[in-house]
Amino acid sequence: MNTTGATIHAVTGAFGYAIFRPALLFGKEDILINNIAWALRRLPVFGVFGNGQYRLQPLHVGDLTSLAVEQGKNRPTTR
Repeated sequence: MNTTGATIHAVTGAFGYAIFRPALLFGKEDILINNIAWALRRLPVFGVFGNGQYRLQPLHVGDLTSLAVEQGKNRPTTR
C-alpha cells in the first residue's frame, strides 16, 4: 500500500468517513467521452498510446452519486 492509500485507510478507519477519489468522471454531455465515441464510430483506426494497460478507469457521474448517497445512508449518526 502506498502512502496515500495508508493515509486514506487511517482516516476512514479512525473517523468512519468514505473518501471518493475518481480520476475521470463522465456523463451524458461529456465532451471527452463523446469525442472519443465519435472518433471510434467514424475512423477506421484509433490510437492508444503506451501499451494500453491504463490504471485510469472512467466513472459515470450517476454511479458516483449513487455510491455517495449509499455511503451517506450507511454512516452512523453522532450527536
